[in-house]
Amino acid sequence: VIVHLRHNRIDNSASVLNITYPLSNDGLDIQLKPGTFSLLRVLSESHVVLPTVSLDTNSRIRIAPGENDHWVFRAVPKVLVRGRVISANGKPMAKVYLTGDVRNLLEDGTPAPIEWGVWAHTGWGQTDSEGEYHVHLAPGSGRISYQGSGIPSTDHLLVTIDGLAEQRVPDIVVRDMPVIRGTVLGVDGSPARNAIVRVHSNSSVRYAAQPVVTGDDGRFEIRLDHLPGNPVTEEREYVHSVFAFLPDESVGGVTT
Repeated sequence: VIVHLRHNRIDNSASVLNITYPLSNDGLDIQLKPGTFSLLRVLSESHVVLPTVSLDTNSRIRIAPGENDHWVFRAVPKVLVRGRVISANGKPMAKVYLTGDVRNLLEDGTPAPIEWGVWAHTGWGQTDSEGEYHVHLAPGSGRISYQGSGIPSTDHLLVTIDGLAEQRVPDIVVRDMPVIRGTVLGVDGSPARNAIVRVHSNSSVRYAAQPVVTGDDGRFEIRLDHLPGNPVTEEREYVHSVFAFLPDESVGGVTT
């Protein structure tokens, strides 16, 4: 198996990153410097190994003698899942990425602590010229998430795996992102030239598109690559703020 055991600082020598360990009597021993860690993941070519521990920046888990120094994992066989990504006009979408996840469960089948992550990552897939892709899941509840541009028909395609046989899932249909168009007016109501306009919502949107500058008619266009998801709920966010300002006059405005 391959082990990722990341210290809260990735450059810390206590981290174990992408190291292969042979199993002995279905177990393994790792020697490392005691400390606090943010990621624990065991990978196998043939199995999904659960649970995984993926903590946010505010959480850490301490590993030291007598503290979280013994872990029990459950390995379940991987199941091949195939699907297709197409555009709204039915054309295959090539070279777009998807991710596979399964429910993050403890060795007894109960959910892992929520701060460890509700879902456990099982791998990436990429579409070919026909829009076809494959990912690996495991028996039980899983999902496939589209990672490309545009707006997919579902943020997370939920999949239930009943056995070990290869499974086919419905197509993911992706719509183009609409162009954000508008006009900036000055204080006197006339079109504002050289106003700076940007989408201003959560941080992922702020960095998704560069600011634009209005022309003589005060008009602007902004093209986003995708709509981001809420970092807590993972739900796609459809309402965003557009902020414009005139740097020479120190005035601005906002709309949604």
